[in-house]
Amino acid sequence: MSNDLIDSNIHFQEALDLSEPTSYHKAVVKFSKALQESSKDHHIIYNDWGNALSNDFRYKAALSKYKISIKISPSFTFAHNGWGTALLNLGDFDGATKRFQEAHEIEPKGFLFTANWSLGLYLSGNETKAVEILEEGIKSIDPNSIWNPINLKI
Repeated sequence: MSNDLIDSNIHFQEALDLSEPTSYHKAVVKFSKALQESSKDHHIIYNDWGNALSNDFRYKAALSKYKISIKISPSFTFAHNGWGTALLNLGDFDGATKRFQEAHEIEPKGFLFTANWSLGLYLSGNETKAVEILEEGIKSIDPNSIWNPINLKI
């Protein structure tokens, strides 16, 4: 493993370790260093940076990181989900619903994305569709899938 990859992994891990409410500003510095020193996985770093900002209630700043993550890797469902969660926290229920739906369409067996899509629909006032989507999602859960909520290690 090259030294630059080792250094970027160290900064990335340090940033994740700093994901406590009082340490997000330090985490941002570490995410920046990880991006500068890594030549791959930038979509993951930007997504996690967005998560750190979102966890610090800096939802608008988080949106820009999720957008970059998706620009790098359009099918990265967790960035769509993070973007949707930030929009949800900003009160943009329709925008959040669209993001959650996109994550669901990319990974239809991802119950997290289905549940969040349903939540977005509900908060947007479309209760009937929210229940329909959630029921379909529950019926389609594969008990052996990593996406089964029982199998997720969260």
